[in-house]
Amino acid sequence: MKPEPAPRTVLLARVVATVQAVAWFVGAGICLLAAAQGAGVAWAMAAVAAAWGWAIGRLANRVPRRVRGTRWLLIALEAAEAALFVTLGVVDGDFGDGSGLHLDHTGLSPNVLMAVAVIVLLLLPPARRWFDRPGDAVHLSASRTSDG
Repeated sequence: MKPEPAPRTVLLARVVATVQAVAWFVGAGICLLAAAQGAGVAWAMAAVAAAWGWAIGRLANRVPRRVRGTRWLLIALEAAEAALFVTLGVVDGDFGDGSGLHLDHTGLSPNVLMAVAVIVLLLLPPARRWFDRPGDAVHLSASRTSDG
C-alpha cells in the first residue's frame, strides 16, 4: 500500500521552512565574512545562524515522512524564531518612533511572516489529520526492538 501523499498545506510549509533554512545559511555566510574582517562576535552569530538553519532544514526534510514529533518541533522552532525577531524589534526601539513603518523591525519582517506562515500551515486541519493519522508514518521507536 502506497503512503498517503502530504496535503498542499504541509508541502507549502516545507517549502517555506526550506527557504528559511537557506536564508539562515546565507546569514551565517555573511557573519563569517564579517568575522574574517575582524568582528569578534560575528563568529558566534555565524554558529548560531548555521545551527538554526540546520535545525529548520532538518525538520523540513523530515516533514514528508511524517516522523513522530516533526510537526510540533517545527512549530516550536518557528514560534521561537518569530518571538526572537519580534523581541529584537522591541529591544531595538524602532517600533513606535513615528518615522514610518520599518518592515525590518516590526512584526511584518520576512522572518516573522515566514515563521507565522509555517505555524499556521502546520496547524490547519489537513496538516493535523495527515500528521496524526496512524499507519504509514515513520516512527523512530518502530526501528528499535527490545528483546527483553
